[in-house]
Amino acid sequence: MRNHIHGFRKKQDRNEALSPVIGEMLMIVLAILLVSLFSVSLAGLLPAGRDYSIDISHNESADGTIWLWHKGGDWVEKSGLTVMIISGKTTTTISSANSSFHLCSEDSTCNSKTFNLGDHIRIDGMTLKPGDTIRLVSTRNVIFSGTADPE
Repeated sequence: MRNHIHGFRKKQDRNEALSPVIGEMLMIVLAILLVSLFSVSLAGLLPAGRDYSIDISHNESADGTIWLWHKGGDWVEKSGLTVMIISGKTTTTISSANSSFHLCSEDSTCNSKTFNLGDHIRIDGMTLKPGDTIRLVSTRNVIFSGTADPE
C-alpha cells in the first residue's frame, strides 16, 4: 500500500518529526529550570558579610584626649569609623572627617587611611566625666565600647 494518497502523506508520517522536537525542547526547558533553581538555592547558602573583630585598648587624659589603640584583629577603613561619647542622655558623635579625629600609624604619622594593628585613634578636646561611655563604631557594628576614667 502506498503512503501517499493524491500527493498527501498519511497523518502518521507528518507527525513523526514533531515528537522528537517537542521532547528536545521540554528537556532544554527542564534543564534551564533545574539550573536556575539550583543557583537560587546556592545563593541562599553564601555567608553574609562578617562583622569586624578588633581588640581595642583605650586611655583618656584629664585634658579630654582619648586614645584608642588597635591591639589585634581586622583592619578597618578610616572613612567607616565614628567615635561616640555618651554622657548621660547626651551623645556626641565624632566622625572620621572631624578635625579632632586623628588616625595615626605605629610611627605616629597621622595620615593613615586604615585602622590596623599598632595604629591608634586620637580624639582631641573632649570633656569627659568618669563613667562616660566611649564607643568606636564602624559601618557594620560597634567595634569597641568602654567606660571613661580620665586621669
